[in-house]
Amino acid sequence: MLCKLILRNVHRSARDYGIYLVTLILSVGMFYGFLSLSSSHYQAALPRSIHLELLERGMQVAIPVLGLLLLFLLSYVNAHLLRAKQKSFAVQTILGMERRTVALLFFGETLLLGSLAILAGIALGAFLSQLASFAVFRAFGESYRLQPGLFPDTLAQTLLFFGGIFLVVGLRNLVLVRRLPVLSMLQADRKTESFPLRTQMRGWIPAVLLVSTAAGGLILSLLSRLSFPLPWLLALLLVLGAALWNLVTGIWFLRACRSGGGERPLFLLSLGALLAGGGLLALYPLMKSLVRQGALQAYLTMPPLLALLLVVFALVGLFSTLSWSLSRSLRPPKPRYYRNLFLLGQLKSRLGSGAKTMGVITVVLTAALVCFTLLPLLAVRIQGYQQVLSVYEVQVGTIYTAQEDALPTGPLDDQFLTDTLNQGGYPVTGTASGALYLLRREDLKRRDRDLPLLAVSLSSYNQLRALSGLPPLSLATDQYGVAWSNTTPASTIDGFQQTAPVLTAGGSRLHKAPALDCQDSVGISLFTSQTEAVYILPDAACQGLTMATTFYAANTAQPLSYSFAQSFDQIAAAHQQSLGRFAPENLYVRLHTLQANEGVSNLLLLSLVGTYAGGILMISCLTLLAVQQLTDARQQRRRFQTAIHLGMAAEDRDQVIRRQMLFWFGLPVAAAVLCSLGVLVFFIGINYEDFTAYLPLSRMFLLSALAYGSFLLLLLCYFTATYHLFRRAMASP
Repeated sequence: MLCKLILRNVHRSARDYGIYLVTLILSVGMFYGFLSLSSSHYQAALPRSIHLELLERGMQVAIPVLGLLLLFLLSYVNAHLLRAKQKSFAVQTILGMERRTVALLFFGETLLLGSLAILAGIALGAFLSQLASFAVFRAFGESYRLQPGLFPDTLAQTLLFFGGIFLVVGLRNLVLVRRLPVLSMLQADRKTESFPLRTQMRGWIPAVLLVSTAAGGLILSLLSRLSFPLPWLLALLLVLGAALWNLVTGIWFLRACRSGGGERPLFLLSLGALLAGGGLLALYPLMKSLVRQGALQAYLTMPPLLALLLVVFALVGLFSTLSWSLSRSLRPPKPRYYRNLFLLGQLKSRLGSGAKTMGVITVVLTAALVCFTLLPLLAVRIQGYQQVLSVYEVQVGTIYTAQEDALPTGPLDDQFLTDTLNQGGYPVTGTASGALYLLRREDLKRRDRDLPLLAVSLSSYNQLRALSGLPPLSLATDQYGVAWSNTTPASTIDGFQQTAPVLTAGGSRLHKAPALDCQDSVGISLFTSQTEAVYILPDAACQGLTMATTFYAANTAQPLSYSFAQSFDQIAAAHQQSLGRFAPENLYVRLHTLQANEGVSNLLLLSLVGTYAGGILMISCLTLLAVQQLTDARQQRRRFQTAIHLGMAAEDRDQVIRRQMLFWFGLPVAAAVLCSLGVLVFFIGINYEDFTAYLPLSRMFLLSALAYGSFLLLLLCYFTATYHLFRRAMASP
C-alpha cells in the first residue's frame, strides 16, 4: 500500500510539476555530459594528438562547484511542493495514519522522483557527451569519432553527487513533515504571504548606504586633488550627486518604514542607485587613464565593483516597489483600470510576496546570460591572443618588471637552445636573438607608460621579421622607428606620428622616420612591459644602453611533438636559470605546440564552463518562474471558477492567463536581457582593441546572436509548457 501511495503521489507531482522533473533531468544530463570530458576512460580513448590535461583539471573542479547551485533550486521548489501537499498530509493524519508514515511517504516520493531524474539524466548525458566530444575533436582539427557514452568514474560521481543532494532534501522533508502542526497543514492553502518593505529590504538599505558613501568618498578624493576637463567634471559631479541622493532617500525610507510606508523613497533610492552605478561605469576610461599615470590601482578596480552592487540593489528595489508603481500608473478613473480589473487583482495578489523574488531572479538571469555569452567570447579571444603571440615554434626570453635587481646581466645561451632542438630531431631553419634596452636608466621608475619604455636594435628586429617571412627594414643613422602591438588602434599611431619626440640614445639625437610604424607579427618577445610600442633604433645607438630583457626565437623544419615540447620546456628553463644572468621568475619558455594545445584547452574550458553555468542558471530561473505560476494556479483556481460563473468566457480566461504569465515571465526576462546586453557592451567597449584584434566583430555578433537565440528558444519552451499546465489546473476539479 505504501508503495502504491508513493507511486500515485509521484505520478501526480510529475503531472502537476512536470517542468520541475524536466529541469532535474536537464541538470543531471548537463552535469554528466560535461563532466565526462574529465573521465580517465574518455582521455584514454582520445587520439594521441589531443591532450586535455588542463581541461580535465578545470572541469573536475568547475562542474561540481557550479552544480551546487542546484541546491537553491531544489530548496525553493521543495518548499512549494511541501506547501502544496500539506493539506493532503493533514487529511491522512486525521484519518489515522501515523505522522512518521506520512513523512516516510513524502521522503520516498522525493527519492523516487530524484531516482527517475538521475536515470533519465544519465541517458541524456550520454548523448550530450557526444556533442561535447564533437566540439573537442573540431577544436583540435581532428575528424570526429564516436566515443563511448558511459564511463564508470563519471557515473559514480553523478550518482554520488545527485544522490547525496536528493537524500539531504528528503531527510529535511522528513523532519519538516513530522514537526508541522495538523491545523497549520490544513490551512496551508489559505495562507497568503505578505512581506512589508521594511522586512524585504532590511539588510539592503545599510549596504547601499555604505556603498554610496564609498562612491562619494572616491569621487571627492579625485576632485580635491586633480582638475578635469568639463565633460569628466560633470560626470564626476553627477555620480557625487547621485551618492548624496542615495543617502538622503535611504534615511527617508528608514523613517517612512516606521509608519508602514516607504514605497516612494525606495523607488527614488533605486533610481539614484541605478544612476550612480551607470555613472561609475561611464567613468572607467578616466580611471584607467589615471592609473596609467600613476594613480592607485583601486581607482580602476573599485568603481566597477561599487557599480555592480548599486545596480543589483536598483533592480531588486525597483521590483520591490512594483505593486506601488502599478497602482500609481493604473487606478480609477482610467479606462485601462476597469478593462483590466480582474488581471490587476491577480497581479496585486502576488506582488507583495513575489516582487522581490522577481528582482533576485532578474539578477541571476542577467548573470546567466553574461556567462552564457561572454565566456565563449573570451575563450575565442584568448585563443586568438595565444596564436598571435606564438608565431614561432620556440620563444625563450625574460620579462621586464621595472626593478633594478631583476634586469638581466647577460644574454641567453642561444647555442644551447639551437643544439638541443637539432639533437632532438627538429632541425632549426632560422633563429632570431637580441635584447630590449632602456634609453635611460632612470626610466625604471617611470610609471607613465603612454610612451614606449624600451628599444630594440634594427638588426634584432629584422631577424624577427625574417622568421615571419617579412623583408628587412632600413634606418638612417639619425632616425628611429616604432614597433606597435597589434592591438594598438590607428588613432594612437597617428597621434604619436604627429607628436613624435626627438630621442637621445647612445650619444645620438634621433628623429622619427616617416611612416616607419610597424605592426608586424613578431611574437611575445617585444611586448613584455605592458606597453603598446617599442622603439626601433640603429644598432650603433644601442651601444652602451642598459639591457632590460633578452630573447631568442626559432623555427624548426617540423612542429615539435607534444612530448618533446614538454621535455624541452623543462630542459631549456633549467639550463638558462643555471646561468645566473637573470631572475628565475622572469624567464619564460613559450613553445608553439604547448601554447596551441593550451589555447584550445582554454577555449574549450571557458566555452563549456560558460555554457554549463549559464544553462544551469537559466533553467533554474525559468523553473522558479514556472513553479511559482503553477503554485499560484492552485490558489487562483477558485477565483477563476467564480469569474466563469459570473459570465467570463473561456477565451477571456485564457487571455487573462496569457497576459498574467507574460507579466511574470516577460518583466524579469526583458530586464535581464537589457542588463546583460549593457554588461556585454560595457565589457567589450572597455576592451574594444583587445577584442577586435583577435575576434572580428562579425563573429562576435554571430556568437552573441546564437547565445541569445538559444535562450529565447528555451524561454519559449518553458512558457508554453507552463501555460498549458496552468490551463489544465484551471480546468481540473
